[in-house]
Amino acid sequence: MPTFDFNLEDRSPFEKVLQLSKGATLPKIEVRLLDGAKAVDISGATVAFSMDDEAGVAKITDQVGAIVTPATDGKFEYAWASADVDTEGRFFGQFKLVIGGVQHLVPNNSAQRLRIEIGPAV
Repeated sequence: MPTFDFNLEDRSPFEKVLQLSKGATLPKIEVRLLDGAKAVDISGATVAFSMDDEAGVAKITDQVGAIVTPATDGKFEYAWASADVDTEGRFFGQFKLVIGGVQHLVPNNSAQRLRIEIGPAV
């Protein structure tokens, strides 16, 4: 499963891309949050995932994600439901991570984006 790294120190624009076939619920989408060269400890954090289409219409809103153990590795994920991947197109995803009462949006969706492309089923 690919892991997409997002760093709290990143300032330049970039886009990470995950490609799936319509109806494919694997691989899960997994992200690692870094602060410089070090993983952010996300022990006790809550994780939610949202995804909009290119027009900004919500496809997934604040669905529960999971922390990948050990939490000190800074990894979290979202497991696709069938309804999440039933439509071909280009989408943009974002995790809401709350650590000790502080909310982090990963990616920030201004300079950093997580693009999900759902193509035809083979």
